[in-house]
Amino acid sequence: MSTQSAISTVKLSFAESMALLLPYLREKLMEQIKSIWFIVVYLLFFQVVVLGLPVIYGTMIAIGIATVALGLMLFMEGLRLGLMPLGETIGSVLPDKAGLALILLFAFLIGLGATFAEPAIAVLRSAGAGVSPDEAPLLFSLLNDFSGQLVICVGIGVGIAVALGVMRFFFNWSLKLLIIPIVLALCLLTMWTYSNDILNPIIGLAWDSGAVTTGPVTVPLVLALGIGVCRIVGSGDSSTAGLGIVTLASLFPILAVLMLGNYHYLAEDYYGAANYTGAVATQTAGSATTQSSDIRISSGYSEAEFEQYLQSGQTPADAIVRYSGGNVVLENGQIVIEDVRIELVKQESEVQPANDSGWDPELDVVSSFYNALLAALQAILPLCVFLYLTLRFVLGQKLQDSNMVGIGVMFAVAGMMVFTLGLTMGLTPLGSQLGADIPSAFAEITP
Repeated sequence: MSTQSAISTVKLSFAESMALLLPYLREKLMEQIKSIWFIVVYLLFFQVVVLGLPVIYGTMIAIGIATVALGLMLFMEGLRLGLMPLGETIGSVLPDKAGLALILLFAFLIGLGATFAEPAIAVLRSAGAGVSPDEAPLLFSLLNDFSGQLVICVGIGVGIAVALGVMRFFFNWSLKLLIIPIVLALCLLTMWTYSNDILNPIIGLAWDSGAVTTGPVTVPLVLALGIGVCRIVGSGDSSTAGLGIVTLASLFPILAVLMLGNYHYLAEDYYGAANYTGAVATQTAGSATTQSSDIRISSGYSEAEFEQYLQSGQTPADAIVRYSGGNVVLENGQIVIEDVRIELVKQESEVQPANDSGWDPELDVVSSFYNALLAALQAILPLCVFLYLTLRFVLGQKLQDSNMVGIGVMFAVAGMMVFTLGLTMGLTPLGSQLGADIPSAFAEITP
């Protein structure tokens, strides 16, 4: 009697396949909804209940929030199927196959590439639209004019941290000896930045950068690398070895952003400074997507109002003063503007309700979709290609379950694209509305 058992292939219909997949997808989607529901409810509660203001473009924002959850689900599933197997294999094989220099180079590049693939970096790139250049000129320039430099500096900070974290395994350095000097340097640099009115607004950006870089892409890859290296050359508990690298990876980006901000401050090439050459964004915090009301402007002064102005010499309370032309000179310690044209434009007192339609008419969905797809490809594919080339040609290992890894990469790209599109439609407009409404709700407005 043959000991071999026949293996038959079970074919499922589309309905049967969906019956098996839907519970799994529902569970994964609920995991992402649980991770974002609190911040969404908080923003809505503060906007509607505390400030008593409606949510503008509510339909678009609702669809955007749902899209964010869907994008996160696809991205996390793609990360589990595609990037994680590559990272785990390399982390376990690299210490046996390569020398210290190659390991450190790989550690730096994987930290740099993983940073670009982080979903939170997409939020960082889009945050500049809500910054007023007049209130925070250096912060505005970092998020708009120097956004590419900002992302690269954050990535370099993570790369240096990962390489330094791996190096300490080879030389058996104590983690405290690395962290304490870095934290002291950060505290001193932060205090210096806080004392300067121009530099002060970038503190939040810098310290938040340390948080966004320890996300769902960087942490698993860094942990796998740290555990693999520690098993070969380190001592102690290898299961927690990568945690030290994660700690360093959250500190160095802060240092990198603070140094970048101070560099541009000293170079005086930020918005409003002497050497500024960037293009000012046409849409700032006062755009239609961030305001809950619009004020109509009209040049409607009558002859009687004009005569009253001539007699009193006082600027009308409903006037907007506009200046154009003129020569600026310094006389006796005073700044004097000569030959300037001054216009008093009447501002109507009636406040018109904002566009209460459910969708922002200025949003170009096709363009947003294309930009999101391009950003996803630029973030995911270079990291995957680098990991595959390292595994195949540097380490000489074959890729196991290549079909599954390929599906995972496609899921990661699709998830990143959908997530970025959801940010544009949902969370970013909602947060911008709240940020613009808080000052106006608590400020005392006088003519």
